[in-house]
Amino acid sequence: RFGQAIKAFTEDRSTLNAVLGERPDIWGTALTMFAAHPVNGIGPRGFRSAYPDYASPDDYWMNLQPERQIPAHPHQLALEILAETGGIGGLGALAAVVLLVRRYRQLSPAARMRAGPWLICLMIATFPANIHKAFYGHFVATLVWWIAAAAIASLFVHDSE
Repeated sequence: RFGQAIKAFTEDRSTLNAVLGERPDIWGTALTMFAAHPVNGIGPRGFRSAYPDYASPDDYWMNLQPERQIPAHPHQLALEILAETGGIGGLGALAAVVLLVRRYRQLSPAARMRAGPWLICLMIATFPANIHKAFYGHFVATLVWWIAAAAIASLFVHDSE
């Protein structure tokens, strides 16, 4: 897998698309959806039904033979939030990140040591490099919300001094 990823930096666009599981077309379509609906997006879980309307004519997924396949989600949480909930959802997600970072910076060194692993776990779970399961309505969301709850709780544990 690492060998394939390295090829992405040395080969042409078709190799990059193959290494990334043909996701650049999905990401581009998600950005097109966001550009068309910048305020409130296309609606949660609306990606699959809206995809054909926003995909480019040369989209890999729409041109698969013998039968096209329509992606169910953008395979990247930030793009999923922007496409499905628009700028409102994007600003809400950004505000949550800013609040978490501000609170983390206010902690004592001991409290940072307790909160750090939870926050790293939350970051990895929500912002993987290029793929993930659909967040809304998926069991992965339940896991992420549990991690988020533990991370947030760890930011408010007081040192006993």
